[in-house]
Amino acid sequence: MKSEQAGSSTPPSILVIDDEPDITCVLGDLLKHEGYQTDVACTGAEAILKARQQHFSAVLLDIGLPDLDGLSVLSLLKEIDPKLPVIILSADKTEEKLASAFRKGAFAYLPKPYNITELKATLRQAVGAKALALKAERVESALSETQERLRQVTEHIREVFWLTDHNKNEMLYISPGYEEIWGRTCESLYVSPRSWLDSIHPEDRVKVLDAALQKQVNGLYDEEYRIVRPEGTIRWIWDRAFPIHDASGAVYRIAGIAEDITVRKLAEDEVLKLNEDLEQRVQRRTRDLEAVVRELKHEITERQRIEQVLRETEEGFRCLAEATFEAITVTENGKVLHANHRFAEMFGYGANHRFAEMFGYDLEKLIGMPSIDFHPAEYRDRVMQMNLSRDQSTYTAMCLRKDGSTFFAEIRGRPMPYRGRIVWVTEIHDLTRHAAQVS
Repeated sequence: MKSEQAGSSTPPSILVIDDEPDITCVLGDLLKHEGYQTDVACTGAEAILKARQQHFSAVLLDIGLPDLDGLSVLSLLKEIDPKLPVIILSADKTEEKLASAFRKGAFAYLPKPYNITELKATLRQAVGAKALALKAERVESALSETQERLRQVTEHIREVFWLTDHNKNEMLYISPGYEEIWGRTCESLYVSPRSWLDSIHPEDRVKVLDAALQKQVNGLYDEEYRIVRPEGTIRWIWDRAFPIHDASGAVYRIAGIAEDITVRKLAEDEVLKLNEDLEQRVQRRTRDLEAVVRELKHEITERQRIEQVLRETEEGFRCLAEATFEAITVTENGKVLHANHRFAEMFGYGANHRFAEMFGYDLEKLIGMPSIDFHPAEYRDRVMQMNLSRDQSTYTAMCLRKDGSTFFAEIRGRPMPYRGRIVWVTEIHDLTRHAAQVS
């Protein structure tokens, strides 16, 4: 048996379905701060069990679960509660996954890492949509109950029965219910048989009079109209009439029954207003979702284009770096980010890097090292001064190998843009080795 929420004062309850404790902890704190009650399920099976036992205002679902496919969990949740809004949280932003999620009834699809502001706004919309759906359901239920009560009343309480001659000139009988509904005496109707027309709302009077004179004798009279009571209140009347024939088959009397249907009409008007409001909300939400899908598609396309440009740029840089015979490094904030691969031919380092050959380090050990460490102490101030100038420069300096030996080198450096920031690209030419080769 599901436990219903106690009432409007009870905070909305959110079910978070994710197998990562860090994420569920962060979401739990965020939702608690926003005034929601939170329950957590780490697997699809646990989530389904909780959904069967308790009503939730909305669900945050990570589709990457350890036991069940997230979209299968979505389908099961919608079977349990078709009105339950399920917000998908996933790093998978492919169009196929988005389309599949929305086909299965997802309320929204938010990419990981999610934007907190967007998450909170989407969750508020989801909770509001669920509350509106529940309200519409309650109104529809109330209308059904009202109609059932009306049926029971008509079976046990006398309605307004009336009987006239076929020309509507004489009131032969009127039941006491007339005084309660119309607010006028039965005696007044006996004295003036057509005085009931005076109580009909001016906008309905002509229609009702024409129907009474033309349809009652044919058994087709079935009208709904408004009456205005003496104190000014308006009531809705459902009035039906049936011809009564004499022995020769001629119509000589008209019998009828009138019911007060004010409650039903007011309920229908309320449901109509709620349906119109709900339809407008659905249309707005559909437009919003369509806009979100368009934005997501544009964002995915743009990111793919940027990633492709970056890949091509980096590949070009690697090809250029590998094609040179000199040692090349890329540094940022004085630390090595990249160095080109060049096998050490002269010193027998095998697959080691050309830069490693020159300085006696393995490639992996070079990444992250301060570039100033590759110079003896007496040269470091000069090298730092040249680097701080941030201008293209060529200078000579003594370089320091890992084993402590040194060599004289020509150094060329210049700043270059890289992934939205500026790095320092340096080319090092071993003058000592060059001199030996010349000799």
